Amino acid sequence: MFALHPVNAEVVAYISSRPESLATRCYHADLHAYLCWRQSGKGLLSRHYLLALVSFAGGLLSKSIVVTLPAGPVPAELCLPAIPGRRCGWRELAR
Repeated sequence: MFALHPVNAEVVAYISSRPESLATRCYHADLHAYLCWRQSGKGLLSRHYLLALVSFAGGLLSKSIVVTLPAGPVPAELCLPAIPGRRCGWRELAR
């Protein structure tokens, strides 16, 4: 019946698009955590760096397109110089 006349197609579309939304969340979380780590100036064992690694691994497990993530911080490195003592947040990054 469903193959002939799909009445509730949005249910199938939602289930099939979950990996894309999860990969996008992990991608953005990783980029934000990386920028926070970069501006904090702390070492590799800081919580922002570990969060970036975990979100990168989660993104890779959900969708393989996240492998392009290491190219994401390159424009940020060129456009946003590190300012010591500056808090990291979306409001500070938007200024």
